[in-house]
Amino acid sequence: MFGKPKNIKSPVPEPELHIQTIPVEFYGGTNPVVQFKNVKKEVVKEMIVEVTKRPAAPPGVVSRQPLARVLTSRKNLILGGSGLFILFAALSGVYYWQTTKPKVVIRVGQAPSETATPAVTTPEEPIEPENLPALEEAAATSPVLEEKSPEPAITYPAVVLGDSADRDKDGITDAAEELFKTDPTAPDTDKDKYSDGQEVYNLYNPEGQEPMRLIEAGTVKEHQNTALGYSIFYPTGWAVGNVDSAGRDVLFSTITGEYVEVRAFDKAPAQSFADWFARNAPGERFDALNNFESAFKKPAIRRGDNLVYYFDDAAHWYVIVYHTTESTEVNYRSVIAMMARSFRLEGSSTDLPKLIVEEGAEEAGVAATSTF
Repeated sequence: MFGKPKNIKSPVPEPELHIQTIPVEFYGGTNPVVQFKNVKKEVVKEMIVEVTKRPAAPPGVVSRQPLARVLTSRKNLILGGSGLFILFAALSGVYYWQTTKPKVVIRVGQAPSETATPAVTTPEEPIEPENLPALEEAAATSPVLEEKSPEPAITYPAVVLGDSADRDKDGITDAAEELFKTDPTAPDTDKDKYSDGQEVYNLYNPEGQEPMRLIEAGTVKEHQNTALGYSIFYPTGWAVGNVDSAGRDVLFSTITGEYVEVRAFDKAPAQSFADWFARNAPGERFDALNNFESAFKKPAIRRGDNLVYYFDDAAHWYVIVYHTTESTEVNYRSVIAMMARSFRLEGSSTDLPKLIVEEGAEEAGVAATSTF
């Protein structure tokens, strides 16, 4: 009696149908005139207003439409170009006026005036014909002062320079032994009881038992400077070159880059060696000089390390100086001593003194008191 209740469906409402009927005017094949409401004009007006009205630019955004209009406007471009041309012409005129206007020079201690007064130049007085001979005579008799350019300074070798190898300790390095054809392992090559260094120092041949001059052995040559009137020995294998055409500066160069320079300087009247030395040897010590004498009895002065020698005559000072390379060793100290010993002025005797070994000759020099 009481079973499961049956599903009772609620009634579904029927959809409301809207049926439109054809107006009566269309019946019977007629073409009626349809009357529409007059709203078209208002709708179009509202649409035009909406389209032409642009929204405002958001904050921080700059509209580029005015700049684009300026750049694309022909009128604006013409006006802008004309303005730039006028500005450029004005600036050019100001610059030209500034660069060409006269400058006012104000002397130190003189107050500037408001109006600059141009300088007045006085014309030179013309030379009258009657004054011309007197002026010409005065010009002819007036002394002409000739300014001499100072001579280049001498480059001096360093004071502390050692010698290269000398195996037999005869006062001639192994490099110099090749020049004189002597034995670098024997101190007395010709066994005549004179060491090789002693014979070279006294201008004798160190490889011949009979007394023979060094110039006769063919290992040295004699350079004769006819312009200045002096002569000097130098090794046969060395090159000779004049620095100037007057022969005032002569170089004797080795194959190792070292060279000996013979330089001549003009001597002033009554000029002492001390005065000349003070002017031309800056940095050199006068108390480091010793007396020296050539093999032809010409007195001279040498530096204590036997790398610089000074001679003189009536008109010149002569400097014989050794130039080294970047090396701190000297290969030819005995050679420059030989050259200084052979230095001879024109008119001097050509006779060599008898070979006499003096104490210290191996070191290329004999100390004595100054004779300059």
